[in-house]
Amino acid sequence: MKPDSPFQYNRWESDIDHIIWLPPEFSEWEGKKCVYITGSRGTGKTTILRGLEWKYRLRNKSLNEQLKKNPFKKRYIGVYLNMPEFISEHFINWPPRKDGIDYNIWDEERGRIYSLYIEYQILQLFIVAIQELRGENILKFSPEDEFETVETISLERSEIKNFSKQYCGNMKVNTLSDLRLCFKRMHENIRSCAINDIELQPISGYPTLQMGKMLEEVVSYLINLCSKGYEIKNEEENTHSDLWTLKVCIDQSESPEHYQQKAINTMVAVQETGNLSFAIASLSGTIDINSTYIPKHPLTDADRKHFSLEEIYGKPSKFHKFVEAVSELRFKKFCNNQDISIDIKYILGEWDINALLLPILKKSENKKAKEFIKRAEKNQGIEFFDFKRKDLPLEQLGEELNFYEDSDEQYWNEINSNAMEIDSNIPPLYQTYIVEKLEMKLPHQQSTKYEIRAQKSREIRKKMVAAMLCLCKEYKVKQIPYAGYYMIMNMSDQSIRDFLRQMHEIYIFENKSAEKFIKSRINIKTQNIAIHQASENRFRGIRNETTYYLSEVVSLINSLGQITAKIQSSCPSSLKTPEKGRFLVDFDLMKSEDERKTLREILLMARNSYLIKIYDFSNISKDNRILFSPHKLFAPKFGFSYRGAYFNISISGERLLKLCKEEDEKEYKKNIDKIVSEIIKDDNTVSLDKWIK
Repeated sequence: MKPDSPFQYNRWESDIDHIIWLPPEFSEWEGKKCVYITGSRGTGKTTILRGLEWKYRLRNKSLNEQLKKNPFKKRYIGVYLNMPEFISEHFINWPPRKDGIDYNIWDEERGRIYSLYIEYQILQLFIVAIQELRGENILKFSPEDEFETVETISLERSEIKNFSKQYCGNMKVNTLSDLRLCFKRMHENIRSCAINDIELQPISGYPTLQMGKMLEEVVSYLINLCSKGYEIKNEEENTHSDLWTLKVCIDQSESPEHYQQKAINTMVAVQETGNLSFAIASLSGTIDINSTYIPKHPLTDADRKHFSLEEIYGKPSKFHKFVEAVSELRFKKFCNNQDISIDIKYILGEWDINALLLPILKKSENKKAKEFIKRAEKNQGIEFFDFKRKDLPLEQLGEELNFYEDSDEQYWNEINSNAMEIDSNIPPLYQTYIVEKLEMKLPHQQSTKYEIRAQKSREIRKKMVAAMLCLCKEYKVKQIPYAGYYMIMNMSDQSIRDFLRQMHEIYIFENKSAEKFIKSRINIKTQNIAIHQASENRFRGIRNETTYYLSEVVSLINSLGQITAKIQSSCPSSLKTPEKGRFLVDFDLMKSEDERKTLREILLMARNSYLIKIYDFSNISKDNRILFSPHKLFAPKFGFSYRGAYFNISISGERLLKLCKEEDEKEYKKNIDKIVSEIIKDDNTVSLDKWIK
């Protein structure tokens, strides 16, 4: 049964047939060097790791098409495991610290046991992969090779026989299946002892090697087995191209405790043979990618590389290519047609804010709105109010200030040269509004074009979104308009999930076949209704996202959304300092340690559920000050800028926590209004350029 739309979003574990897109950076991620991949939820971390996994490379249609039906050309076998919190938490204080044992010795011992727990799981997965790939005739070793390899491993690692004697009924270990079963029971025994908080037995059944060394040793034998059955022409041509390698993909590595992360890092650090590499994914700012248990040997770029998906997709050219590629793959699958192509920019259009405002102001019954339109119409033809597309700054295209990088200059030039001209029949609404509200003096006729453009940029362009919000509030527009390619790209906030959420609703409201949809230009009204629905659904879905502090997190987003919308639409304050709304909490100013801890946990929960964006997460669990804002997809729900916010405002941690916990509706509203009035009165905003953490 087909999903409701090609954009239907499901969590990875809920989808039956996944679509996997390989970005240009993927070739570097699948190299022999270990990589750490970090990013917010929805940036595609799990998809990337699954793209490395052997079973998806073998059977996934979208992946096979991109790999040109040669999924094992680079001769690595990827296995995937995640690190759920409900398992890792059992190891926090296990094995228990014995009296008189130094903390560092105990810490390293529990790290070693946790490492073994992971190593045995990896070996199980690797053996399953070997057996399956042999069945597919991708691996070609003989039964004799298998028996010989298993015997060698059993002799080299004597603890396997010791364990099988006591826990496997003295089972003989002759085949890969026997070996896998033994590793499975050794793995399960560790977990059982941790859950039941009992001493690990038998001691003789587990090696005392350094973390990761047992894994590396056994993998070396298994890699040699995988590489048998291939003819190598001569020694000169043998550059190890026929030797397989293992790539271990570890997901959700933010869940383990810090000592567990150190254990995994140590496994990465000790690899020497080149037979084994790691690809480790986690939420940004929630994992230590440096510390190990090896004295004076932190992980560096010599051991591994770090890739931040937020930095990669922070460039509009990267993220736009990402969503275009994913959309096209989805339509090809949905229509069962590999010749389909899709142009999201054409479908959504590149609407100017004035084009969004005019229809709703014309339909308004507010007399002042109609009078305002007439005043704006009088400004048509005046050069200062005349905005051609080529004159628009990057801000008006809907991109954040930190997107404007020299590396993207070619991309923006292409956008501007191919973009539609702004309809000259539409009056300059937001320009007129700004000029009137700020009582601006227009440039003299003798002013040069350069001077006019500089004034436009300084006094008009950067305030256009604030003008839209204020204008809608003043003329009592019930629903602020959100539509167009650049607005949707912005409100996706670098998350493919949020992009799909919006596009799914647009597809449903448009109610056309997929073939007709990709050839259509979706009108503003349909987009606006659908985008508001997507935003509302996202807010309602918070209850499915958070595990702890559910009501507090919902109240947090509701509070931040309301405050942001109110301060961004408060004229003339918001026109003087437009798009405020990056909230700065200083935990040092909070008197109660318990309150500090609770608020931090609420913010972390909201951040991990991709509900707020934290701007500096170098050490989010310990930083004394945290700067954050609600995610942009909440903009239509609450009525704030689709670009989010540019300016910081301080907010009391105690008052924010009180809002999160307040149950009395009248008191809640009173506190919101008080915070907003103080922000507007004090205007204690700080430009991003001036704020120093």
